[in-house]
Amino acid sequence: MLDFKLSNCLNNKGFNMFTILVASIIIIVGMMLIVNLVKTEESINNQIYSMYDNYKLNDIAAIARSDAIQTFNYKFRTAMEEYLSNDKLSETGFAPIYAFRSRDDLGMDKLKSTFFYNVLTTPLQEGEDVDVAKGRLMEQIAEYVSDSTIKELVTQKSYGTKYYVRLDVASYDNTGQSTDSTTDLDNAKNSFKEVLLEAVDEENITADEFLQLIDCDEGSCENGSFYLKIPLSKVNPEVFDKLPKIIVKDLITKEEIKFHILPKNDLLIYFPTRYFKVLYNAQKVASEVYNENELKDLMLGACDGGCNSRTNIDNALTGDRENGACGETVTITNNELDTYQLSTSYEPDDPIPGLNILQAISGMRVCDSIYGSNEDVRDEPFYNFNVFNFPTVSPTGLSANSTIIPVSQSTLNLTAINCPAYKISTDVFGTKTVKISNGGDEISNARLSCSALSSVSVQTVYVETDDKYIINGQKRYFKIGIFKELNNKQNMNFSEPICVNTNTTGEKSCKSKK
Repeated sequence: MLDFKLSNCLNNKGFNMFTILVASIIIIVGMMLIVNLVKTEESINNQIYSMYDNYKLNDIAAIARSDAIQTFNYKFRTAMEEYLSNDKLSETGFAPIYAFRSRDDLGMDKLKSTFFYNVLTTPLQEGEDVDVAKGRLMEQIAEYVSDSTIKELVTQKSYGTKYYVRLDVASYDNTGQSTDSTTDLDNAKNSFKEVLLEAVDEENITADEFLQLIDCDEGSCENGSFYLKIPLSKVNPEVFDKLPKIIVKDLITKEEIKFHILPKNDLLIYFPTRYFKVLYNAQKVASEVYNENELKDLMLGACDGGCNSRTNIDNALTGDRENGACGETVTITNNELDTYQLSTSYEPDDPIPGLNILQAISGMRVCDSIYGSNEDVRDEPFYNFNVFNFPTVSPTGLSANSTIIPVSQSTLNLTAINCPAYKISTDVFGTKTVKISNGGDEISNARLSCSALSSVSVQTVYVETDDKYIINGQKRYFKIGIFKELNNKQNMNFSEPICVNTNTTGEKSCKSKK
């Protein structure tokens, strides 16, 4: 009995020791599992946090790139708007942004190709090499865009308290102050400019690819805004790699991302300026100017091979003058001069006979020819400034004041009512045509002359007031030039007859010398 109890006791003790051992192992394994789980959770949390930081950094980088592209777009649009229009209208310092020089310049296809040519190239100067002129205007635009974009992006920007963004062209000291050097910035601007110019090189893009019009074609032009394509994808990789980069940095983890200011993709930039609506309307005026064929025949003085001087600006007058001496004052019959109360007489022996008369009448004839060429109405936000600038002058509604001035020679400055042009300028020349004798063989120093128009130019102005199509300001003015060549002094042949002043029984005359 005692042996049984002792054996049973020993068995219980063995069991308890085994239990303790197993329990210890289980506890140790459990603790190891717990430690491992804690470490795994910490590792996963760190990975999640790191992934979150990376996503956040990439998000900030995407925002920074979007800001950079928008900055570039805005600067490009601003530069183009400043080139194509003006925020005010002034007599000086505001040359026409576009010039029609002949009938060949009409038509939307011609307007588009001319725009492409004017933006990417400029006309050669005499003796200038083609490569020198190539891209001169685009170079000016690229200069402004690169300079203003770099200046905008070079300033360090913070996104919250954890991230900052800056252009990778400079270093910053411990206080966060920029230590940019002028050389660094200039290099960045020049590299940016080089990339833009190579993208729009004529070898990389055609006129049809470069320019896309909005709701504007040969038949109508409701809008006239446009897109320009900048094919950065065609830029040589070595050149593109020079493009300045943007750094986005996490101030806590010290991680950073670098990327070029612009992507190596083709950019399609929208320009709200309704420039082609301006040209579409202006070419109607130009067409009427080129259809006016009578201007070439307007002359005053001794122009018709005889000793007579014209008494009508339109009609030739040959033969002898029976009602006055050769150089005596001539009175003309054109009643158009009554409109401006101008003198109706001129001196045929002046170097440019009847200069003011010729300028005034030719200006009025141009006004008459283009009177019906504008169909805009005043309550639209886009209108012809010339037609509606002075709405109280005439009850007809077509009531602009157009200034008729010469290119040179005189100070004639007239105001024409009902004329859809801002300014009409005429260039008049005079040439000696008749020698004068007093009856003998001696020829007087005096000569009779003939005056004629060598050219006429018209400036027509349009105004944009719709803020959807304006980047800066409340109004934009567009001035278009129209030029027409008429007579060439060197190509006009006059017989230069000798005319004699006579005075028979008190009647003066100017007759051809027999």
